[in-house]
Amino acid sequence: METKTDKLLRKNYVFFQNQLPTLLRDKNKKDKFALIKDEQIVGVYDTVEKAMDTAIKEKQLKWETFLVQKIEKQQVHHIYKRVCV
Repeated sequence: METKTDKLLRKNYVFFQNQLPTLLRDKNKKDKFALIKDEQIVGVYDTVEKAMDTAIKEKQLKWETFLVQKIEKQQVHHIYKRVCV
């Protein structure tokens, strides 16, 4: 059974896949990390750590569902987890 979190992640991933061609055309964004929440790109960051830190510390998404995905032509499924305490 798909959980609410799974549904949100899937929706955000589908959104990312739809935006990927546009993101790849911008050479400044290639190989960086997109922070996605509620089918919106919140920001693009140089490292996954910066994207996660921004999501949790600056955007206050600590207890919310968001997705961080690398902007690359050949998509590899990365799983990034962070436990908030």
